[in-house]
Amino acid sequence: MRIKPTFNELIVEIWFFAKTNPYSEPGITAFFGTAHLCILHLRFIKEWQLSLSAGRGMKSAEIVRYFEKNLGWVPDFADILSRYKPDTLESYFAMRSSVMKDTPQGGALPLKFKEILYVVLDSITNNTEGAIAHARAAIKAGAKTEELAEALIIMAMLTGMPRLEVVGTKAFRAAEEEEKNKKKKKK
Repeated sequence: MRIKPTFNELIVEIWFFAKTNPYSEPGITAFFGTAHLCILHLRFIKEWQLSLSAGRGMKSAEIVRYFEKNLGWVPDFADILSRYKPDTLESYFAMRSSVMKDTPQGGALPLKFKEILYVVLDSITNNTEGAIAHARAAIKAGAKTEELAEALIIMAMLTGMPRLEVVGTKAFRAAEEEEKNKKKKKK
């Protein structure tokens, strides 16, 4: 018994037939290959729009307060967008909210690892304020300074020690400070 193929599978089969058939026109192969990519792209857009709707509802002023409260810092882009293109900030934040979920809320990676990724990426792009804010957020999310240190060492091995010196060490010092504050609160 043959299972009914999906539309996507049909496109792949037609593309393969057109590509392997010696009598088919080259344009047909290109058309079906392009059609397949368009379908995949449309599926991605649909899924992305669904994820955006999950974070909808927060207005730009609330988003600015979120950054202040959770990161202790408002990125410049968020400040500017909140004043001039609030709908763009709201869309960005909806997307951010969908990927910054911790594993108990359905995220694939633990939140602490996502925050460590932010520290590394902000260090690579020389965004000191962002690296510091995310280093603190990583500790709050349960990361240990040892985990952050390893991630920063890997970054330095791939991008050079100056990256670690310019931004990474500042982020690490902020993480150490946050870890000390966290321990004091537990006592």
